[in-house]
Amino acid sequence: MHHLSLPASRPFQERLHAELASNPSTPIDDLPYLDALVKEGLRVFAPIPMSLPRLVPLGGGMVDGIRIPGGTIVSCQAYTLHRLDTRAFPQPGDFIPERWLDVGDTTERNQLYFVFAAGGRGCVGKYFALLEMKLLLRAVYVNYETRVAHDMTASMEMDDQVLFSRPKGQKCLLVFEKAKPHPQPGLLLR
Repeated sequence: MHHLSLPASRPFQERLHAELASNPSTPIDDLPYLDALVKEGLRVFAPIPMSLPRLVPLGGGMVDGIRIPGGTIVSCQAYTLHRLDTRAFPQPGDFIPERWLDVGDTTERNQLYFVFAAGGRGCVGKYFALLEMKLLLRAVYVNYETRVAHDMTASMEMDDQVLFSRPKGQKCLLVFEKAKPHPQPGLLLR
């Protein structure tokens, strides 16, 4: 929510509010811009900084054309995967939720999206976590606009804590202001 509350992020808030206000009875998983904001927030601000080690099966394997012997421990982290391939994630350091609205070939981007890990060792709470985030954002941004409080001085730079990331300042002060009514109910800004 901090990033959405920055002045430069006002267009993201406005577009989200428009989608939510125009679709009050739409199921939460059918709100494309809300989904795009959550995905992009998790991509740019990966909550798990650690690498996720895996053991190569006894027969060995190939990674990017390189033979990896069986029994070798390999690992990767979401932060790196989300910035590695600029074809899948152009301008990888920038917060661009619209990249998730692209209706073209999304296979590579979805394969590199590694916020919750993947496979049998992926996060079992993935869908619950996504639901919680979407419910929170909908509850806030259908009714309010947010901005960073003037007296907010704590650092929001990420501080890796082995298992989880958190802001160095460990607090975020936001101001919640009642949202202005959407000008044309039923109109979704695209």
